[in-house]
Amino acid sequence: MTEDEERIKTREEILSDAEEEADHKGNQTQLQTVNNSLIRNQTQQQVRLEKELEELRRSLETYTTWSRALTIVLIVLGGLSLVIQGLFIAVRLGIL
Repeated sequence: MTEDEERIKTREEILSDAEEEADHKGNQTQLQTVNNSLIRNQTQQQVRLEKELEELRRSLETYTTWSRALTIVLIVLGGLSLVIQGLFIAVRLGIL
């Protein structure tokens, strides 16, 4: 091989190495882009889940409030029913 051929080969090797390095850097850039996209999607999903959890918590609070109110109403109605039944029994027995 002549000196020029060796120099040309060396230049070809340098270009080949540079292309490989560029491919490697390109792959790293693509991986970083995918990684960033995954992180962004995960963050968005976490925000959606937190909003859904907050809505569920509010719904549960509302349900609990209504449940307590209805329980009190039923207890009062049950008490009134007992009082009315007691009055009817007292009237039948001639107590009232």
